[in-house]
Amino acid sequence: MSTKELYNKFKIRASNKDKFDAGLRDVFNCVEKNIKEHGHEPMGNRKIVPNDGIVVSEDPENYPATDHLFDLKAHYKIEDHKRNFVLVIEDMEKGYEGYVKHCIPPVKKLIAQFRESKLPIVWTNWSRRDYDGHYNAVDRYYGPQAVKEGTNPCYITGEDGIDTVDELAPLTEDEYSRSIDSLHLSKFADFDDDGREILFPMLEAWGVNTIVLCGAWTDDCLLTTVFDAIDKYGYDVILMRDGVATATIWGNPILEALYGGTSCDMTSDQVVKHLKERPDLVEQPKAPLNGNVYKTKTNYREDRMLKEIDALKQKVADLESKLK
Repeated sequence: MSTKELYNKFKIRASNKDKFDAGLRDVFNCVEKNIKEHGHEPMGNRKIVPNDGIVVSEDPENYPATDHLFDLKAHYKIEDHKRNFVLVIEDMEKGYEGYVKHCIPPVKKLIAQFRESKLPIVWTNWSRRDYDGHYNAVDRYYGPQAVKEGTNPCYITGEDGIDTVDELAPLTEDEYSRSIDSLHLSKFADFDDDGREILFPMLEAWGVNTIVLCGAWTDDCLLTTVFDAIDKYGYDVILMRDGVATATIWGNPILEALYGGTSCDMTSDQVVKHLKERPDLVEQPKAPLNGNVYKTKTNYREDRMLKEIDALKQKVADLESKLK
């Protein structure tokens, strides 16, 4: 067999044949139309810049580095579509207060506007403790030291360390029901005690297509959540330039990288202005603003609990038919 024949015979092809992959969906049903109408045009959101030492080859004679690189930004704008929004606030908690305090005012503005517009807000809080037993690769990365003195960044200390800072905290029972004590960097990775995903089915129940994202840390939880949101689940992400924070030196470089590859760059004032001035471009949520909507069945994930309930219902129906 030729190389091409071997490749075609044995490679594993990713597929969305049965429509189970939420990441392979166009939530605005616009991409195909836009390609047909604008595919002949130059990219307005791409600059071609010379590679003047940014990427260097160790063997330029045989393996030369490219002579150019791309500088990208999001093509879409908040006003391009009528959007169904959610505000996700990650890890703005008391255990990190010293690192996140400077961005409390912008996030506070967003919370006030989302409440006024009756749009969903989800709070997530990194809840790892050094004694919780949920040990994984993150623990191995940070290592076991500085735990006793309470300065290992992997673990939250203090009784109320995992609580949202007071100025940004939920106020009502419904808001508290939309708070997630998280064990993962990506907030899409958390499951409940029955093995259900939490965040994704919650957003699906509300009909969300656009995530307004703020919080901490830019180079850990925000980074992984953004990649899951756009690639695994197909959402547009508007990442708040003035509403993100971290405890490391890598926050700003990672933020710029996210704007250069995944997210729409906006400030809190710009988002608030849009919500106030363009209510015609804001969809209302399709389910109550209560966190329990995460138990709603979605088209993209198998819910083991609902599957068991459906099986029991079928057994009852079969028994009833036999008794007739």
